[in-house]
Amino acid sequence: MDKSELIGKINLILTETLEIDSSIIKPETNLVDDLGADALDLMEIIIRTEIQFSIDLNEYDRCLENNLLTVNDLYVAVEAVLNPK
Repeated sequence: MDKSELIGKINLILTETLEIDSSIIKPETNLVDDLGADALDLMEIIIRTEIQFSIDLNEYDRCLENNLLTVNDLYVAVEAVLNPK
C-alpha cells in the first residue's frame, strides 16, 4: 500500500468518525483542538484504524491516545506498524 492510499483511508476514517469535511484535514491538524475529537472519538478512530489495516497499534510504542496529537501522528503510527524497520 502506498502512502497516498494509507492517507486516504485514514482521512476517510476521520471524516466518518468525526462527521467532518475532508477539506479541513491536513497533516498538522490537531485531532482534539482542530477536529474536536474527545477521548471516545480517539478510541473509535484507533479501533477503526486497526480494523481497516488489520494491525495492532499497540505495537507502535508512541500510539497511546495521549501521543496521537495530530493527523500526521496517526499516519506515522500506522505506517510504522505496517512497515516495521
